[in-house]
Amino acid sequence: MAALTITKTVLQNGNRDYRATYNFVGDGSNTISAYLAADPTSAGDMGVIYSGNTLYPGTHMTIIGARYNLAAGFSILVQWDATSATDAMDLYGFGKQMMFREGGLQPKNAGTLITGATGKILFTQKPDAALAAGVTGFIELILRKGIVR
Repeated sequence: MAALTITKTVLQNGNRDYRATYNFVGDGSNTISAYLAADPTSAGDMGVIYSGNTLYPGTHMTIIGARYNLAAGFSILVQWDATSATDAMDLYGFGKQMMFREGGLQPKNAGTLITGATGKILFTQKPDAALAAGVTGFIELILRKGIVR
């Protein structure tokens, strides 16, 4: 039996923005739980070289948009990694959510950083049931790094 596959493709990794696509193909036996979609820490690939130093966005990461096309019954919670993972967006069906003008989503609650926030973005499947074999989905995340110099 084939395994549940998630293929990540980085489309843009510049000084300011980061765009990546994620393609999902179900295998009928596994679920997506806390999949690390974006890592703005020194362990990730979002570093920006400034004056000879590599800086990372960390908790300054902002979700400024998402495009998605998920099969019927397939939903993904986009979450901020923290002491307790905190929901940022719930994606289902197909569409786009662009938040450039509104300033985007940050790992904050009422303007205060979420307890234990790292800035990492996770994907968790809803409902918690195996993604049927051959069922597919696609998500594109558009992120602003917000590097503080």
